[in-house]
Amino acid sequence: MSLSLVEPARLHQQAIQNVVSIESIPYGAGLTVGKRWAPESLVYFSYLPSRHLLAEDDMVFLTEFAALGICEQFIYLEGDILIPAVEHLLARKRGAIGADLRRCMIDLIEEEHRHTEMFWRLLETARPEWYPERRMRIHRASGRKLVQLMSRMPETFMPWVWMGLLFEEITVHLYRQYSRDPDVDPLFTEVHRAHMLDETRHFRIEQHLLREVWEPASPAVRAFNARLFGRIMARFVSPNSPFQALRLLLERSPHLRPHEAALVAELRDLHRNEAFQRNFYSREALPMTFATLDAYPEMAIVSRHVPLYRPGGGHARAVVA
Repeated sequence: MSLSLVEPARLHQQAIQNVVSIESIPYGAGLTVGKRWAPESLVYFSYLPSRHLLAEDDMVFLTEFAALGICEQFIYLEGDILIPAVEHLLARKRGAIGADLRRCMIDLIEEEHRHTEMFWRLLETARPEWYPERRMRIHRASGRKLVQLMSRMPETFMPWVWMGLLFEEITVHLYRQYSRDPDVDPLFTEVHRAHMLDETRHFRIEQHLLREVWEPASPAVRAFNARLFGRIMARFVSPNSPFQALRLLLERSPHLRPHEAALVAELRDLHRNEAFQRNFYSREALPMTFATLDAYPEMAIVSRHVPLYRPGGGHARAVVA
């Protein structure tokens, strides 16, 4: 288990030097007419063999759905999972955590609160009629019991720290795709840029948290949590959210209804769709996450659920489209 860790004092100093202000984001300017809300590369339907059946209006709707869903997912992962887990860990370990790392953890909590506020404001700006109150419209939380256990017992139920690592790096990967697409709305791009600025540092903080909670655990506890995280990853590589998008798409686009069975089958097959997996869950997309998984032999079990992950950076098994 050999991770190259950045000193917490340096990470805390970076937080002080690089504060991102919500007030600097131009929500008041609203959205730009004619711009999409997400790149097509982030729309799951873009990877289906039946992509050619989708009209321009269909893709506009799907990019909007994808953009809103991404915002909601970050709110859930950061606000409902990561913040409570780190808060409880701080409270439980108290003086057992060094002063510099405690400061980093407090930075992370404060910044994740800021991120959730950024995304709520973006949702309210983009779809005020959908969000008259701050309630999820797209994301359907599952595994509530596990979420509660991770929040209340972060040293026993530890998938939260791996989920944090994963989504810190996904943030950076998403922003790259936003930033290189000139047809995407600039407000969405700016919010994802502001989000991304903290996330590589958060990734480095969470590597320290692996040392705090994961490495002291017994081999049996680590193996149990590795299996839990693998099952969570199975839900990401074979997502359910596109089925909600499909239901709404069929309501607004009757020409697609004769193709419903084919679209459902292709969405169910996303875990075998190599282009989809390569864009979202590959070593090219998530090099830091995969390298961190490599450092812990018990995490090899994740390869059973993530088709393009092979421990040690070797050639991943083929994915049949």
